[in-house]
Amino acid sequence: MKIPKKARWVLILNKNNEKELTSLSGLYFLEAEQEDLNYRALVQTSEINDGEVPISNFFDPFTLKLLFYFKGRDEKDLNLLVQELRQELAIRNSYYVVHSDLPMFKYPCNQASFEIERINNSDAKISISFRVFKGYKESLPNTLSAQLIDNNWGFGMGLEMQDLSYTHETKSFDIFNAGLEIDPRLQHTLKIAFSGIVTNKLTIYNQTTDDSFIYNGNLKKNNILLLDGVYPLVDGARCGKNTNNGIVRLAKGNNSIKIEGANDFKISFAFHFLYR
Repeated sequence: MKIPKKARWVLILNKNNEKELTSLSGLYFLEAEQEDLNYRALVQTSEINDGEVPISNFFDPFTLKLLFYFKGRDEKDLNLLVQELRQELAIRNSYYVVHSDLPMFKYPCNQASFEIERINNSDAKISISFRVFKGYKESLPNTLSAQLIDNNWGFGMGLEMQDLSYTHETKSFDIFNAGLEIDPRLQHTLKIAFSGIVTNKLTIYNQTTDDSFIYNGNLKKNNILLLDGVYPLVDGARCGKNTNNGIVRLAKGNNSIKIEGANDFKISFAFHFLYR
């Protein structure tokens, strides 16, 4: 992703391309506002007990509002700008929004609505409200990106002042998660890639969360075992029948990982930090 050189900017990222909204002639980004926390509380109640028993909270979608100023030459310019914004944002697929106020985060969005406050025939304030459908924002770089350790990106992400590594070749190591808990069962992206020699059984054990993923079988050095969220694959083919159907979560902060049953291996953890 190419960051604009101007001081204030807004980018739209999707699978096919990226678009800088502030590259549209006469459009200036003023400010961003994220609405208050929005979540659902799962509770258990009983007719014979007081109150309720909290079980878990789930994050609901929230709104990211971006305010722009448009300075045009005439009313036609303003109408053309609104049409172009709709063309960019009223699309079938979801996309990410990134803005210069918090450039280390990206917001997964799937809807946008407009409010236009005309100043005169050519100028207007334009408010765009994006629906952040996942209920959280993500770190822009993932854990295997060189940008993660760049101070310009790491500021505000909760990264500790330490050497962070997400690729390892030893049987015991730590994985640092700066954001919310990563739980693949909640469709959080976590890709654990392993290549190495396994002669009987491989165990990936997170001592912090007490989660274990076990692969039963042999692996050669050139095989790639990928735990893609809840789906295990060997060289691209599903292999769930050879596993314990386990998952690996990542708690906030340090996670102590142990590898058992493997030699001459490399393992990597690729994910984005999640934030409210």
